[in-house]
Amino acid sequence: MGEVNEAHFSISHSGGQTIQIFHKQGTLHPGPRTDFGLWNRKVGDALGVSFGDRFVQIGNFRVGDVDGTHFSVTHVGGQTSQIFREDGTVHPGPRSDYTTFGRPLSECQLY
Repeated sequence: MGEVNEAHFSISHSGGQTIQIFHKQGTLHPGPRTDFGLWNRKVGDALGVSFGDRFVQIGNFRVGDVDGTHFSVTHVGGQTSQIFREDGTVHPGPRSDYTTFGRPLSECQLY
């Protein structure tokens, strides 16, 4: 999983299939599909990866634990694309709540 470009975050498989694309405006673009994959990148290329309290920021996107019950994928622009709740339900965006933005990044960052 990772940022494809500043507007798109995706989850893809080494076999060439993209499972899900998350857009900065909070919309979802489901797979299976073969575009917006990340496997053409070099291993260890962790540019733009930062960490904070229960989240990882990859480029302009944050994925992480919002409150112990909800996990979300959110863009720095404020739109949440997807919320995963502890009971197994998913709640699609676009929406502007259930975000980890507002929490500080830790001092340990990869550039």
